[in-house]
Amino acid sequence: MIDKYAQLQNNPKVSESVFGLKYDLLKILLEKVQKSHEQYLQQNPLSKRGLDAQLSLDNGFLLTLEYLRSYQTFAVLGFGYGISKSYANKCYHKMLG
Repeated sequence: MIDKYAQLQNNPKVSESVFGLKYDLLKILLEKVQKSHEQYLQQNPLSKRGLDAQLSLDNGFLLTLEYLRSYQTFAVLGFGYGISKSYANKCYHKMLG
């Protein structure tokens, strides 16, 4: 798996051109997504079962932003993140839900 969030932290200037948001705003939105995800897990304890996801929440958020910005196919997104196209699709829909 490719950690694009770590790459973004090293080079935050590309945030706006790649994801459509300034890095500071992206960090604020990511914090809100993380809080929402934590609340969901607290309300649904059965969701904590199983293996950890291949793609971190940070990278799933970036994948969703990248898809909404450029409408690339999930095959292209999956290749860019080092995951399958079906898993990229699953991560995208999980972020929207």
